[in-house]
Order: sequence, then structure tokens, then C-alpha cells
Amino acid sequence: MNAGRNREVVTVQKRTQEQDDFGQPIDTWVDFQKLRADVVKLSGRELFAAQAVGADVTTRVNTRYCPGIEADQRILFRDEVLDIESVIPDRLRTTLEILCKEVG
Repeated sequence: MNAGRNREVVTVQKRTQEQDDFGQPIDTWVDFQKLRADVVKLSGRELFAAQAVGADVTTRVNTRYCPGIEADQRILFRDEVLDIESVIPDRLRTTLEILCKEVG
């Protein structure tokens, strides 16, 4: 992987459950990992191909391999929230391709 391409810093967050003042469970997001990554908005043919994997995939995040990143997490990138749809490691587990959809 070309390290020069990983110019952006993204934050991977995972969901945790806490209790509110009345003892009811509430979902909160906590930071899991900060990564250097290449963030690419998909368009045209790439978007069509990616939608075969996930219904609303709009963004691809490429980064070095990091264990523990899963599809039930999300990524914060600048002022955007991206839900992770699919995490695809390469054969040697040196890089990850993370397909995401932007949350309004």
C-alpha cells in the first residue's frame, strides 16, 4: 500500500450500551480507532459495482489492516458520518477496503 495515499485521518467508532437516569438502555458511540486512510466518493461504474455488495454504498475507505473493524461500526470523516456496510481485507491482511454509506 502506498502510504502517501493515506492522507486523511478517520475515526472508527463502535456502539456501546449505557443506561440513562431511569435505568433504560441507550446506545452511544465511543471512539475505537483513529486511522490514516484514503477516502474516495464513488461515482459511475464504481458506484454501480459497489451497490452489488451493499444497497446504499457511497464511499470507499482504504487503509492499512486493523483487526476489530466490523460492519456494525461507523466512521467519522471530517463532518460526515459513514455507516460501515462491508469490511474487505486483502489476501495477506495488509490492507482493508471498507465500503460505507453516508448517513444524512
